[in-house]
Amino acid sequence: MLLAKVKPSTHSGVSWKQLILWRIRRFLAGHWQSLWHESEGAVIGLTQKKEMPIEMIEAAAEVRAMAGDLSGAIRTLRAGSLLLAEDDPEVVEEWKRKVDVPGRRPTKTWEEVARSKGKDPSSSEFSFVLGKSLVAGTDGPLEVDTLKHVMGHLPSRAAGGLDGNGFGIYATMDDMAVMPFVNSFLAVPPATSSCPLDSTVRRLLVSGRGVGVDKKGSGKAEHLRPIGIGDALRRIAARCISLQTRNAQCDISLADELQCGVGMEGGLDIGFAIPTRTLETLCASGHASAMLLTDGGNAFQSIFQDKIISELVESRPELVNFWRNCYGQACAPQIFLDNGASVQVTSLFQGCGLSPEFFVQGIRGLLRELREAAPSRSIPPTISAYLDDITSVVQLEDMFATLENLRTLRPKYGLYLSTALRRIIIMFRPNSRRISITLSKDAQKTSCRTSCRLMTNRKGLSNVPMQNC
Repeated sequence: MLLAKVKPSTHSGVSWKQLILWRIRRFLAGHWQSLWHESEGAVIGLTQKKEMPIEMIEAAAEVRAMAGDLSGAIRTLRAGSLLLAEDDPEVVEEWKRKVDVPGRRPTKTWEEVARSKGKDPSSSEFSFVLGKSLVAGTDGPLEVDTLKHVMGHLPSRAAGGLDGNGFGIYATMDDMAVMPFVNSFLAVPPATSSCPLDSTVRRLLVSGRGVGVDKKGSGKAEHLRPIGIGDALRRIAARCISLQTRNAQCDISLADELQCGVGMEGGLDIGFAIPTRTLETLCASGHASAMLLTDGGNAFQSIFQDKIISELVESRPELVNFWRNCYGQACAPQIFLDNGASVQVTSLFQGCGLSPEFFVQGIRGLLRELREAAPSRSIPPTISAYLDDITSVVQLEDMFATLENLRTLRPKYGLYLSTALRRIIIMFRPNSRRISITLSKDAQKTSCRTSCRLMTNRKGLSNVPMQNC
């Protein structure tokens, strides 16, 4: 699953389209190993892309904000403005609406979930021990000490958490002096720990400072994108986990499920390229098809924590203690706003370095159920995901059934289709003009079948034969 916007120096003269097609052919031919090595040595030129659509710009800005680089995030966003709570009381209410979503807190501990699955919570598989990691070197992969490498590559310009301090205070410290504090996020400290943390201090360490990004540049509270900047120690712990578990088998299993954006730079491109090629292939085979593009709609803050921990116990057991320390405590973590107000985070902390990983684990069951619920036909649907953007490519006669599946299955995971269905792309013949239907807000609020009939009638498609529609 190599990415279109990741180009090796050996292919600098090749167009993006040619590179995508070439990689897809190699991917379908099973040349995984060579593709993986190519990605390891790729040159990422995100800042050189001047033709980026707004979706990619927002994704790039969010990545920078999650790393604590607020100035970089703001420069990346075209709007580049913030929504301050002290300027508008509605901003506080919007924070509460988007972050403090009822019913999202975990109802069970991870130990209870593990026992229900026949696993022993005391097993070593549920622990993460700082060790060695592989990084790209001039002569190939190089083994490094995980914490030492992370400490030596902390960004100099990064925003701080509640204390206002970024990485600077820790960058000057020896890694062994920082290790006990980092381990407090990776495991439960024993009762005899030399640096005990009471519940109040621990809750503050897993909380963060709220930064409200105006994603539309309108100045309206409704366009708030809630970003939380966590404590530097929490971010260091997340960086250690990400580095040490990179290229793990779990990433391969997510790629098998077409979770295109997981752990990859520029994954949005290939996340859209794969369903597009599938759509073209189906039409070339004589099957009129539709591509349904859905957005999660406040998905990170809405997904059920129970869905996340259920998958973590099965697929990423080494992450359960980080989840428990940051999300699974008796009290929810908090976001503190610029005016001193605070809101609790009932689901994921958008700004936590591992929240993308937790989210993609949480929706794995949804992707599986969507495929299983598809109509029994000779050509199965292609369901792919880039974080909360789920794309379904189906034969045209299956379009409404797929929409109904999306409508009924997403609420089981805390996600809703009411404002999530963004666009439908229909293609009848190879090389024919694609018909793109963008749903208005009014259409999104109606039922899937009604809104699509409304939009297809406006497009002049009311007489198109669609079986079982």
